[in-house]
Amino acid sequence: MWQQIMAIIWAQARTMRNHLPRTNAGAVLLWLLSLLWYGVFAAIGAVLAIFLPRVSIAVIQHWLPAGLLGVFAFWQLIPLFTLSSGWSVQLNKLQIYPVSNSALFGIEVLLRFTTAPEMILVLAGALIGLVRHSDVSIYGFFLLLYLPLNLFLSLGIRNLLLHSFERNRFRELFAILLISIGVLPQCLLRTGLGHRMMPYVLAASQGRGTPWREVAALSSGSFSALDLALILVWTFACFLFAKWQFEKSLVQDEQFAPDT
Repeated sequence: MWQQIMAIIWAQARTMRNHLPRTNAGAVLLWLLSLLWYGVFAAIGAVLAIFLPRVSIAVIQHWLPAGLLGVFAFWQLIPLFTLSSGWSVQLNKLQIYPVSNSALFGIEVLLRFTTAPEMILVLAGALIGLVRHSDVSIYGFFLLLYLPLNLFLSLGIRNLLLHSFERNRFRELFAILLISIGVLPQCLLRTGLGHRMMPYVLAASQGRGTPWREVAALSSGSFSALDLALILVWTFACFLFAKWQFEKSLVQDEQFAPDT
């Protein structure tokens, strides 16, 4: 398995390197802008790591679900209207390797970290801050449960969109959806709608049974077997969705077929 994974990583790295622009003024500017962009989120993570231990546990338990809801929305929605799905395994480049479908699926899941690396920086800062909090301590590591859920769901949504865009009758619908998602943040920020929607967003973040609320409760020191069971059910459901969509992509690809 690990030999297969290393072979895939080598082939994928060579493929990506061949597609990267050579060093020029535009490429340097792009790297600088990227550094600035990710630096902002790294700074947010650093602020969380430093100041969360000083915040009362009541404030954390009130606002952490809303923060995790924001992370979820950014991770799953922002790539839709930026048309950025991160790195992905190029199956047609790897057909010479005797790689199992399960290995390809595992690598695709790991590559979903590249879909929203900004949220990895934010979650890392929040994790450090929670672990350093005297009222939370080791419970803060439950925040890691949020990663597989978002990874599986991101992969499932990506493959679903790829399949849907192959059908002409769905392209217009998804174009309208993407435009709506792109316009919505501007409406919320530039009009009074955002202020009026805030109570509803907070209520949604506190909804019993939602993954962000359950992870927030666990990672802020309010351990409950029911909360743990609920987040595991959510994660398993996202895993099944991602696995289903991934296997559909293998079936539809002319060079691959599902395991027999």
